[in-house]
Amino acid sequence: TACVSWQLNPTDMICDLLAERFPQVQQGRVAGVVRGSLTPRAFRPLPTGATTPKGWLLKQLQIQEDGLTGHLALFWADIMNSVWIGGDADDGLHERTPYWLNGLVPLAFLLHKPTRAGALCQEGVDMPYGDLRTLKVKDAAECSALCNATIACLGFVVDDCDPNNVQCWLKNEILEQVPQSCRCLGLKNPPPPQPVDIMAQMHAY
Repeated sequence: TACVSWQLNPTDMICDLLAERFPQVQQGRVAGVVRGSLTPRAFRPLPTGATTPKGWLLKQLQIQEDGLTGHLALFWADIMNSVWIGGDADDGLHERTPYWLNGLVPLAFLLHKPTRAGALCQEGVDMPYGDLRTLKVKDAAECSALCNATIACLGFVVDDCDPNNVQCWLKNEILEQVPQSCRCLGLKNPPPPQPVDIMAQMHAY
């Protein structure tokens, strides 16, 4: 029962049973450890989405989203027209888009947990305050349509646990999001930025 590892000499087929977990393997020998003898992990890895940024860290991530990380694909040709999406930019090492995605993908997952394909809103998420209007609707699709038709609406929350009394809150601010049963959060996609002529701006100034 004290054996936790072993070493085998293939020449004479002599096997040494050892009480050390990681012995110094002698040249020409084969070694291994007994299954179940390894020390359990001190900490268990958390599944993706198990933690949510708050406070200072959340603010820094939002600054990244609102700043260069979130807008790089809108103006840098190596990202906008990358070979990875069928373009012809960054045709050397093809590395700039993957490096950008290394930061963008975890940022997106931390700030906006993905919804199932085709879903109008993210189940189990609420965004208190910032209410523009409170309405009774038929379903989440009607709430989403009302938000899209309202210029000042940036998102919506639906309470559809009771199908006979579905509540819809239109939001005019994007605030802190919290887990909450019987809530479904949807965010309105902003309109694409208007194209600009920076050469004309240069001449104007």
